[in-house]
Amino acid sequence: MKIIDFLEKYFTKEENFFIFSLDRKNKKGFQKSFTLNDNGLIKYLNKMEWFNKNGSDIYYSLNTFKPIEGKIRRREENIENIKSFYFDIDKDTEIIYPKIIEYFGTPT
Repeated sequence: MKIIDFLEKYFTKEENFFIFSLDRKNKKGFQKSFTLNDNGLIKYLNKMEWFNKNGSDIYYSLNTFKPIEGKIRRREENIENIKSFYFDIDKDTEIIYPKIIEYFGTPT
């Protein structure tokens, strides 16, 4: 699946999301917000593909963001919708995992 295919299935055309690039070796990163309607999205995705092939990690926000005072920022107060929620369990999984299922139900 191409990245644009995933984004088009996951977000509506009006929802704001972020794309991040992180170069861990050089400790540099940047982020930019988009909607699927943005003209520069495909060009930016191609740029991110190049960064990824050259060692950077690329991330996509799974939540959507709303503007406050005309600015879209990746801050708690800007979150519009929490579309996905993930747990990363590295320790005590036999204890923690059953509690997560009890509280939130079986993952989908």
